[in-house]
Amino acid sequence: MAFKLYKKKITTALSGEKENRYVLRMRSIGTRTPQELSEKMTKYFSIEGPEALVNINQLYATIAEQVMAGFSVKIDGLGTFYPKLTTKSVKEIEDVTVDCIKRFSVGFTIDRNFQKEMDEVKLEQDRSFNLKHI
Repeated sequence: MAFKLYKKKITTALSGEKENRYVLRMRSIGTRTPQELSEKMTKYFSIEGPEALVNINQLYATIAEQVMAGFSVKIDGLGTFYPKLTTKSVKEIEDVTVDCIKRFSVGFTIDRNFQKEMDEVKLEQDRSFNLKHI
């Protein structure tokens, strides 16, 4: 796991003034490609790497197709992918058109059980402020 310290101005409840505070944020240590995921899957399933890669690509294509069609896709133990729009506001209802859509994207809500597992992750810190999963 990788972490980074950020300095952030926060309004304190007592004084109502902004003051500098330090916040720890988690950073990704990299991105797994479908090929890398397929290699990892062979540890858990009785399938070979190429077959796992085909399954990953088919899963992605199916999720993308369904979300673009307006459906949410729930994967037990992982979470729910859902369609999401960013739109601009207009004053009059007659002005609401497809042109108000700024961006179509995918939202994700983590599965509760998966979140509980993440909540139980324990970290330890050494003197050089390197954090690691234990």
